[in-house]
Amino acid sequence: MESLNSGDRAPMRMDHPNWRFALDWQRSCVGGAHQGGAVRVSTELGAQMDKCYDFSLADYRHMLNKEWAVGVTKPFVHGFAAQDPEALWPTRGRFGTVVSESWNHRHFPQWEHWKGLTDYWARGTAVLETGTPRADVAVYRDGFLTTAARGNAEADATAPDRLIDAEPLERAGYNVQILDPVGLAEDGIVGPEHDTDAGGTVLFPDGPAYRALILDAALQGGTIPLNAARALACAAQAGMAIVVVGQPPAGDAGWGGADADAAVREAIAAALAGPCVKRVDAWALVPGALAALGVRPRVAWRGPVLLSQVRDAVEGRYVLVYNPGAEAVALPLEIEGAGRVEVLDLDTGTITPVGAEAVVGCTRVETALAPLGLAVLRVVPTGPGADAGEVAGAGGACAVAGAVIGTGAIDAMGADGAELALVDWSLTVTSEAPDGPRTIVLPGQGPGDWREVPGLKDVSGIGVYRARVEVGAGADDDRAALAGVVLRLGELGGSALVRVGDREFGPVLRDDVDIPVGEALAAVVAAGQEPTIEIEVRTTLRNATLAADVYMKGPWAVQHPSVPHGLLGPVHLTEVG
Repeated sequence: MESLNSGDRAPMRMDHPNWRFALDWQRSCVGGAHQGGAVRVSTELGAQMDKCYDFSLADYRHMLNKEWAVGVTKPFVHGFAAQDPEALWPTRGRFGTVVSESWNHRHFPQWEHWKGLTDYWARGTAVLETGTPRADVAVYRDGFLTTAARGNAEADATAPDRLIDAEPLERAGYNVQILDPVGLAEDGIVGPEHDTDAGGTVLFPDGPAYRALILDAALQGGTIPLNAARALACAAQAGMAIVVVGQPPAGDAGWGGADADAAVREAIAAALAGPCVKRVDAWALVPGALAALGVRPRVAWRGPVLLSQVRDAVEGRYVLVYNPGAEAVALPLEIEGAGRVEVLDLDTGTITPVGAEAVVGCTRVETALAPLGLAVLRVVPTGPGADAGEVAGAGGACAVAGAVIGTGAIDAMGADGAELALVDWSLTVTSEAPDGPRTIVLPGQGPGDWREVPGLKDVSGIGVYRARVEVGAGADDDRAALAGVVLRLGELGGSALVRVGDREFGPVLRDDVDIPVGEALAAVVAAGQEPTIEIEVRTTLRNATLAADVYMKGPWAVQHPSVPHGLLGPVHLTEVG
């Protein structure tokens, strides 16, 4: 796949006109790969017409998070090219300044933070290429995928709104993919579900194991190829759960030259007579019809649009859950099957057992997700005999970047304690410019957009902020309270690294992350040293390249506005909830 062609754009947000179209585009590609037994689904990540010299590491992270939640597994970064010694500042790119750039270690401030992102990607890719992918529902669609590689925001707005109306399913926890008529008509795709107590008939039992098929003939002009119609009838007679939205197909979409409309209607009539087939008038009624047919999602919730991936492996069930919205959500996830829940921190590589509740047929775990938050869990089977209400795991919650998982996670969201003051701010900037770096020292300068700071309006580079923490007299109880504090940086105009004493935290590649600096601060105070926090922020090159006038004119009418740089904040140091 390619992020540009599919329609993904940075910054990621659901209200972008391409967002849902890109989601369905990617579902089509991933669905076909999973149906064919592919392990890897790769994406060329980062090409975008208006983001040259402003595609940050945070943008890459957020873009792949969304594509991971559709089933993509591995990224390839767009635009890398070898740099000869005479290359013009800041880089020589294969596509000039038309799309996102070729990175290099000489001039790109965020280069030093790449390893944190690639480690994160490597761990996520390993999880998403483990075991067998599962999906709950296949939506039948017969149609080509058009490119969304348009030149600017105005052209982006001409993309189709969506390919299917999956939002009601997403709000109920169903994982959705797309199935075309060729896939539906393949031999041997109908069979019993394996390795689960759910039972029932599924499509592609050795792969996604779709528990239901949705057919909306209006999406295909009211027609279906005869071989697909007959395959649908066979699946229905075998007990496959099928929901027909609106009027069923009434004609043949094939190219055989003969009039097969009557044969199609006969096959559709046989399908509608299946024991697990329902008809509804609208997509909003599909989740209710599935529930009435006994079709449960493997990971269930109610309310917000979330996206999930499920992989079944020998060691357990892996679950990725992602909040694509602009608002935080806190709710229980019900994961099919009983087991101990572990949280996999893709940033650090740690695996932490958390508290969860065993209920009939599933494991319920509290989940709080920040906007664009993502979490990866593993449910390790505990065997038969788990009692309802039993708490499995360590009994607590675990925080990762953008999420809190486990017992108490819902109450923990937004539950801040007392705040400690950060004083005596300073900022030292090392600029990146065509004539070489320069150092700018700004005593008293705290968080804020560099464009509004005298002397930094057109500067890109590395900024190091320092602030002192106001603490008590250093008594044992003060140090104990200090050990529990977290640092929240607020909004970032770049990537960040936090230093306290001899400890480093990061890189930080998303806004509003809680950084557990308390123990490091307490150790500094115990050693009789001044409790100082250092925050290094590395920007993109956008504002400096604008000042240097490096952008090409054309071939598209693309705008390159200046962007926020630096530690924007607000910055808070608070005791944990």
